[in-house]
Formats: sequence, structure tokens, C-alpha cells
Amino acid sequence: MSLPSKTIDELVSLYVLEPSIKDIYVEGETDKALLSWFLIRNNRNDINIYSIDVVDVPHHLLAHYALTPRSNRSKIIAFSYELSKIHGLRASVLCVADRDYDVYLSNVSTNKFLTFTDFNCIESYLIDNSVFDKFVSIVIGGLSCDSELMMRAAIKVLRGLFFIRTANEMLKWNMEWIPIKRYITVHRDLIEFDEARFIAAYLLKNRRSADKDVFCAKIAECKARAPKDVRFVIRGHDLIELLHLIFSKLKRRRCFGDAEYFGGSYMGCLEPSDLGRHPLFKFILSM
Repeated sequence: MSLPSKTIDELVSLYVLEPSIKDIYVEGETDKALLSWFLIRNNRNDINIYSIDVVDVPHHLLAHYALTPRSNRSKIIAFSYELSKIHGLRASVLCVADRDYDVYLSNVSTNKFLTFTDFNCIESYLIDNSVFDKFVSIVIGGLSCDSELMMRAAIKVLRGLFFIRTANEMLKWNMEWIPIKRYITVHRDLIEFDEARFIAAYLLKNRRSADKDVFCAKIAECKARAPKDVRFVIRGHDLIELLHLIFSKLKRRRCFGDAEYFGGSYMGCLEPSDLGRHPLFKFILSM
């Protein structure tokens, strides 16, 4: 049974009365589990981690700040904005949001209560050769192909998916996503994404076929502006979904469960040292 959520006013009152509190709010349960484990491994039992779901962030507040409705990221940002209005608030409260499309849509104002993942999302920390090698060796049970070549091929697909998603965001078309499975071919370390066919189906699904030239031009613009670090041009859920699809085809005799369970297994290959060298986690330990 879930506990009732607290209002922002209730939490502000608590932080005013108890300035020694150290709380971190994150977007979801995966983020909460990872940060909680990281803190325990670093002997920091004085910091509490919460999913933003425990906070009642009303819809009208998201609308007031022109934030995307029904989004935990939006709730994190709106909560930080409300905290920043309280003059002299001394409690150590940190709201951690994914960067998402900030490279292309930098429309969020920063404040002392708000910070972002070092890369696009929590799953971006998994894009590390040592972490991936551990995952392939232990969880996957090894491969007959080169794991580094496989990851490079997967990243190429992930970049393509990200640019398609970003074009939709930049154009503000609010198109409904379609499954990628039919457009992915896997053979050893060869992973191909039929991008043209996917785009055609995506636009058709959303009755935007007539706007194909506009959409493709926006994708080209996204690619031209893309940062070199691939961790800024992938989406976490796409990473997990694609790798789950790849390994389910390459290792048919092994049972990887659903994508969520698979993603948890991959996340479990991270070590505290893998995270601790990044600015976000250094900052959290300094609280």
C-alpha cells in the first residue's frame, strides 16, 4: 500500500523547521534504487532519497511553469522552483532531473535546488566499456562476437532513434511513438536500423506523412548540432529496449525476462567507482 503524498507546503514547513535534513528527489524508482545503493556503499546514511511520486505536484503548477504534463521530470523541476521561492531555506534539498533534450531545448531555468544528470539520463552511465564487458561476461554469458563492436553498432541505432524523438520535440508535434522491433535486424555484431521505413511508419501512424520533408530536415538539423559524446544523444529506455531485443535474439536459450528486469540486471553491473568519478555523484557526496 502506497503512502499518501505530501503537499509542497507541508514539505516546505518541514524544511523550515528542520534545516539539518538532507533529502534528494529523483524521477523514479530506478533512480532512487541506484542513488540509495551508491550512498550506502559510501557510508552516507544521513541522506534520504525519494521518488518525486511522494510529492503532490498539482497539474496547474506544471501549467504555470509551462512544463510537460504527466511527466516526473516536470514535477521535479516545478518542485525545485517552488523551493527556490522560500527565502533563507537552509535545508539541504536536491532535485535531480534527467537532461533529456536540453542540448536542443534549453528552456529550464536553474536554481540552487535543481541539478541534472551528467548526461541525458541515469542509464547513460551504463555507456562504459568496463561496465558493458562485465554485463556481457556475467549476465549475458559471453558472446561469440566482439562486445565493443556490438556496442558501437547499438549506439549508432540509438543515436538515430534519439534524433527522431528530438525532431518531434522541437517541432512540438506530440506524435505517438511506435515499437522499434520490426525495424531492427540483428546478426552477431551487425545491428541495422531501417530508419527510412521507421520514419515513414511513424509519420503514417500520426497522420503526418505529408510533412515528411519538414521532419527529415529537422532530423538533419539535430544530427548537425549533436555533441560528440554519445551519452548526450541516447534515451535510457531506448538503450534498454534495444539491448534486450539484441540479446534475446543472440542468446535465445537464455531467459532475460522483460525489458525492465533486463535493465535492472545491467544497472547492477555498475560499481560505486564507476559513478563516483562523475560530477553529479561527487556533488551528492559533498552534501
